[in-house]
Formats: sequence, C-alpha cells, structure tokens
Amino acid sequence: MNQVLYKEEGVASAVGTIFAILIFVTVLGIVITTYVPATMQSYEEQYSEGILNSMVQLTSDISFLISNYKAQSILLVPFDLASNYVPLFSTPTYGSINITPPTGTNGEGTISVIYNNTNVTVGGSIQVYTNNRYFTDEEYVYEYSSLIFNQVGSGGKIGSVMESELFSINTPVESHPNITITLINLVGGPLILGSGSPVTISLETLARNSYAFMVDGSSLIIKANSYQFLNRYFYSYLNQTANSFSLIPSFHNGELMLSFSGIGFVNLQVYTIFVSQSQF
Repeated sequence: MNQVLYKEEGVASAVGTIFAILIFVTVLGIVITTYVPATMQSYEEQYSEGILNSMVQLTSDISFLISNYKAQSILLVPFDLASNYVPLFSTPTYGSINITPPTGTNGEGTISVIYNNTNVTVGGSIQVYTNNRYFTDEEYVYEYSSLIFNQVGSGGKIGSVMESELFSINTPVESHPNITITLINLVGGPLILGSGSPVTISLETLARNSYAFMVDGSSLIIKANSYQFLNRYFYSYLNQTANSFSLIPSFHNGELMLSFSGIGFVNLQVYTIFVSQSQF
C-alpha cells in the first residue's frame, strides 16, 4: 500500500488562493451592487439637471425670439445627451430629443382656438427624454407655449406645467376682460436626435400673425392634447381675475373653454419657429 504524502505548504497555498478568490468576488459584488448604482444615480442626477437647464434655456430663447420678433432670427441651444459612467462596470445613459411637427401621427402638440366659426390651429413639440436607469426617468416637453415636466414610472406619467406663456392677462378695456393668447407653431420635424454626443438645437423665426377679436356673451374654445396638465394650471391662473371670466375644464374632449359673461377682448399671437439640428 502506497503511503500518502501530506505537505502543509501545498494546503496553505490552496486555501490562500480560495480565500483570495472569495475576497475578490465579494469586493466585486459590493462594487456591482452598491458602488455602481449609487455612482450612476449621482451621474444621472447631474445629467438630468443639465437637460433641465437646456430646456429652460430653450423656453427662454423662444420667449426672447417672439418678444423681440424679427424674421429669420436664430438662437442655438446646446444639449448634452450622455451621462458620465463607471468604466468597465457600466455604460453612459443616453437621452434623446424628439421634434414633432404640427401634423404628427398622434397629433402631438396640436392646439386649436375656435371663435366665430374660425379655427386657428398650430402645433409641434420638442420632447426630451433622459432615459434614466438609476435616477428618476424624466421627460421635458415644450408645447402650447409651455414647458411641461413629466416623471415616467411604472404607474404612468406624473406631470406639471413648469411655466407657460399661453395666456397673459392685460389691462381691462372699459372694465371688460382683455387677454392675449400666444401660440407657437413648431415646424421642422419629424426629427429624432440621440447620438449621446452634444447636440445643438437651432431655433429660427419664420412668421408672425396677429388676430384681434371681441367675444360677447359667448365662449372661446381651446382644444389641446395633454390637456390634463394644462387644465389644472390654467384653472388656477385664470381664476385670479376677479371672476371677470372663468375657465371651464372638459377632460373628456380635451377642451378648455373660456366663458365670458359679457364682452371680452382677445388678442391672438401666432409665431412660427423652425426647429432643426444645428450644424455648427
């Protein structure tokens, strides 16, 4: 019978190797399950803040273009559509920009103002998606002369109107309500941008049309998509007018109806802006 040789040095080396592998696997697991998600969430939060800043700048630039209207004026808005990342363990989060024309397949961004059997229709929208995986997934939409913010989750979208120039209340005319409705017609789409590299959006003014009319004891109907966010916002805003007129929301048909108890004066401003990717 052969004698079995036993070497303590060999056993120690094997045990040491096993422990080293276990330590490596443990550390790797901690990195993957704890460090990477926490770091990526921080990176995506910073990236989302940059997207927000760009959308606020875009809204501000459109306001500047229409308040200082001059045909073929151009402003550029940069967007960074990629987050930072942890090399070897993760990839960047890439956002996207969707520029939708007034005649989108689902009618995105369309709004109609109806008065005296006349229908003034404009539309178009600029939608920016963060596509976050670790931080809250967010969507920013510019349409209806308004900047709309949505959080996207398993329970659907939670949205709010961050700011809007759709309505403005002017000095009453002979004690009658006097409002201005500003409509932005965004043309240039459909266009989807999302390479991950910095992207620059070009905004160019093309046209301006003005209408002035009087409503006497009747209603002004405004039809819009995403009206559930606008209804809450404008109901609160327009009810601050000492009951000179009121907003009657209609969620079923997506209608916002302004009812005037007497004479009301309406100024309708329609601006057409060409949206494209800048080549500069």
